[in-house]
Amino acid sequence: MSIIIPAYNMELYLRKCLNSLIIDRNFDLLDIIIVNDGSKDGTLEIAKEYECKYPSVCRVIDKPNGNYGSCVNIGLKNAIGKYVKILDADDTFDKKALEKVIDFLSKSYVDLLVTDYRLVDSCGLEIRKIEYIDYLKPSVNVDFLSIPKMKGFARVIAMHAVIYRRENLLNINYYQTEGISYTDVEWIFIPMTTVDVTNYLHVCLYNYLIGREGQTVDRRIMLRNISHTIKGCYTMINEYIKLVDTPSAMNNYLVERLSIRLSYIYRKFLLENNHLDITNLIRLDNYIKDHSYVLYELVGSYVIDYFFPYKFVRNWRKSQHCNLPLIVSFASKLYVIKKFLKR
Repeated sequence: MSIIIPAYNMELYLRKCLNSLIIDRNFDLLDIIIVNDGSKDGTLEIAKEYECKYPSVCRVIDKPNGNYGSCVNIGLKNAIGKYVKILDADDTFDKKALEKVIDFLSKSYVDLLVTDYRLVDSCGLEIRKIEYIDYLKPSVNVDFLSIPKMKGFARVIAMHAVIYRRENLLNINYYQTEGISYTDVEWIFIPMTTVDVTNYLHVCLYNYLIGREGQTVDRRIMLRNISHTIKGCYTMINEYIKLVDTPSAMNNYLVERLSIRLSYIYRKFLLENNHLDITNLIRLDNYIKDHSYVLYELVGSYVIDYFFPYKFVRNWRKSQHCNLPLIVSFASKLYVIKKFLKR
């Protein structure tokens, strides 16, 4: 299995990340590709240290900064494993789970393997565990198209949970958007259209670090980089509209994935942050209207909250993309307060 590790200024975390891959059994079956994305700290030196120590398993690719997608693209181009998985440089794998995954993949043929993952804090303590036992039977091959029929699957599947057969990605010339953040959602979008045989191992493989200073998923940083999220959405929309003959179950999956992303954008602009430049949202909304009736109607159906089912996007459109009524502004403040209390 090839493990692609995008790394930018990760000297504080990379060693722990790489140590989590040094397993007792089947270590020689791994293909570890560390992609140094123009780091300015000691990331490259640490990566080369492991390459020298484990030359048959670890490889380093040193390149100019191009952001997350560029690391995935060059890593995939150089991967040699039958299967491929992404591991962020500030995250880790559970060693025992990794051994079980390698054992399974060395004896099986699947297009997609799903595993559980956990969210951990800076001390490595578990915050929450994400399991897929409600959606999939462990160690049983299933047709992927039967899975999205289960309510909520598209909403809970994450890049931390998936391992693809590499040939599937090569067959579609998979390319992830470069130069921006938050392109990990693309990894669980178009590649899914290549999947037939799916399996699930009920092991918690991925440890996803939450709360690191400067992390791109920090709410303040995400808001500052909202243009990145919008650009990524354009890519996903364009890929979606190319798929004319997609089976209904797959189409439902893709639409739900897009809906998650679009809902985030519209809520940020219309309900949570009235200081954002609305021009970008108007441009996106018009683009969706011109290219996908299904997505346009779906976005128009968004409501503020279960307890306040006001279709804020539809009414914003009726107002010719002007400000929402005062009652909506008031309700949006309650919505923000409710989100804050949930944290």
